[in-house]
Amino acid sequence: MTDNPTLKIDTLGRLKEHGYRIGISCGPCNRFKVADMDALIARKGEDFEANHWSITPLFRCERCGDGGRIAMQLMAPTLGPKTGR
Repeated sequence: MTDNPTLKIDTLGRLKEHGYRIGISCGPCNRFKVADMDALIARKGEDFEANHWSITPLFRCERCGDGGRIAMQLMAPTLGPKTGR
């Protein structure tokens, strides 16, 4: 049996390191925006836990102002000519 360690990507720093992005969407007005990872890390630090319950309270919709019905989507890295991978 091969020992295959699990990769744990659970902080803002690790998300950025592995090419992940965070999408933020507003329930009431359906606005979607990709979060600025550099600004988020500057604000909360690389070791800040990256899960729905810790990330969504940091955001308020720029369009309608709602902050209580914000959703977070973890966006996996993509491969292709734009990323150079």
